[in-house]
Amino acid sequence: MVTATGGKSGKLAGLLKARLNEAGCSNAQVLCETDFSRIREKSREMEANIAIGHSGGRYLTEWEGIPLVRYGFPIHDRVGGQRLLSVGYAGTAMLLDRITNTLLENKYKNYRRNIYQQFYYGTIKPAGKGRGEKNELRLQPGAKRV
Repeated sequence: MVTATGGKSGKLAGLLKARLNEAGCSNAQVLCETDFSRIREKSREMEANIAIGHSGGRYLTEWEGIPLVRYGFPIHDRVGGQRLLSVGYAGTAMLLDRITNTLLENKYKNYRRNIYQQFYYGTIKPAGKGRGEKNELRLQPGAKRV
């Protein structure tokens, strides 16, 4: 998990590191006073399979293939971004729906290609770094087609 902020105070890191260690997330990265190039590097290194943030994170999708759930401000590359509810029970439920739908969309975007590769060629092309390739369907080395 990679968590990042452009803030300089370091308060986010202080608050999150203790909580993440308690939760058993010892390999989580908390970046303070950072930019998207560093976030991109860390996301690639940690093999992130989803990003949550404002429209500036679209570069993670464009360059690394990491799908973005737009959340926060500004959302200037979508219509209606200013009306996305993000607080309370309803906002939390809507955020969970958006995360789930983004993961499902990413899974099924390449599903048919992967199945075709597996059954007709016996191989599946690798997903590429940073796209959750460990979770993708692949034919194991030495396995035989049925």
